[in-house]
Amino acid sequence: DVARYVVGRSDVCACVVRHLVRLYTAVPRSLRAADIDEAVAFWSSDAAGDAEAQPVLAPGKRRLLCFFKWLGFVDTLVELSHAIIGVQLGQTFAEDFLCGVLRRDFADAQTEEAFLFEITLVTTCLRNVTSAPLVAAFGAFLLGDAERPSLKDALIERGRDPEASPQLLLATLQVFEELLQRPSRDVLDSLVLGHLVGRGYHGAAGEAHELSDDDGGGDLNDFDVSPGSSPVSRTFAPARIHRILNCFLLLLPDEIKSCEDTGYDAYIADAHRQYQEALAVSEAWDWPSEPLHEEHTSAEDDQSSDSQPEADHRGFQEGPFLAFILDTIEKMHRQPYDVNLLVTSLVSRLALFAHPNLHEYLLNPLLPLAPGARSLFTSLLKVVEEIQVAVRGTDSLRRKLVLTRSALLGDGGDDAALGEESSVLEALIVIEEFCKELAAVAFVKYHAAS
Repeated sequence: DVARYVVGRSDVCACVVRHLVRLYTAVPRSLRAADIDEAVAFWSSDAAGDAEAQPVLAPGKRRLLCFFKWLGFVDTLVELSHAIIGVQLGQTFAEDFLCGVLRRDFADAQTEEAFLFEITLVTTCLRNVTSAPLVAAFGAFLLGDAERPSLKDALIERGRDPEASPQLLLATLQVFEELLQRPSRDVLDSLVLGHLVGRGYHGAAGEAHELSDDDGGGDLNDFDVSPGSSPVSRTFAPARIHRILNCFLLLLPDEIKSCEDTGYDAYIADAHRQYQEALAVSEAWDWPSEPLHEEHTSAEDDQSSDSQPEADHRGFQEGPFLAFILDTIEKMHRQPYDVNLLVTSLVSRLALFAHPNLHEYLLNPLLPLAPGARSLFTSLLKVVEEIQVAVRGTDSLRRKLVLTRSALLGDGGDDAALGEESSVLEALIVIEEFCKELAAVAFVKYHAAS
């Protein structure tokens, strides 16, 4: 009764959110994205009781800190209040703050600096809230819902802009990383599954070939499958698993590898733990064990040709997010190391989910593709081929690769002397380890489904 009174007869929820809006609008627009990190560092140190060890913040950053602290209070209030109050507070937060002033500022952010500030602010907010209603509110704000349009397309359009800075590209990837840190079925449906469930990427001509488990002579005994047993899923436990693993492990020719260790054993333990976590998250989502074939047109309804340029030249529409991710994979040799690390981390996280369409699209290099369609493997193959051309004729290539690897691992190497070559060599090493990680994920999922 008290909770219903608070919601129905008082302005408590509105007042709490109204104060958050006031604090947000008081933040000077002259601040930059880098200032957010400094304010968050103060926020963390205050929470840990180490405020005296910190220097005094400038007035503008102090206002930003006040906003973050009140956001933390709102988050705690939502989490600890009666469920009726928490839900109402979350709705008010979404309507008055997210879909009010924050959406307005996104629309008004014409310069890259202003847009970068807003993206970084949203990512930081999402990273630091824990209550389910606020996390869901941020997800609906970014991805859209039945009542509100999506910001996703605007974010991706900015990130895919050829003129976008590496900082903006990184910030765009980071906001999606935060969404996938605490995924919901709606998040995965919006980003990837809504575009994959029709299986438009699949080449129908390869159907008969795909159904032959004997193709390639795969030996299931090599993978500890009991005689006479049947896999739970042919998608997750294909007979040609050894060929699938080798597609990833042998993607890079030996002459452009940075180390002799081509195995993926080092990634197995982490892949197993992370896969179990992904299974626990998706347990109630009632996903099928084999790929869906039925036509799903809803994924196309909320997309225009402007937001999905890949539809202009491909029959299969990947969706804005997958197009953004695969484009970024294909440009790894022209991107900074931290961007490449983040995009491969995002793909690895997606690959852990046990949806059959997503699994085969990301982890089956043998999958027959529809005309014009691409997959993760074909994008990796494309960038590797371009890197091979770029490093052709490079003096002492193996030595430079070893030096770059040592520098990245903090083993005393120095890649500063490599000049313009360093970004290409760094991309090679990221791809080399990424392929091992993908092989480990495919192997772990194979065993779990056998």
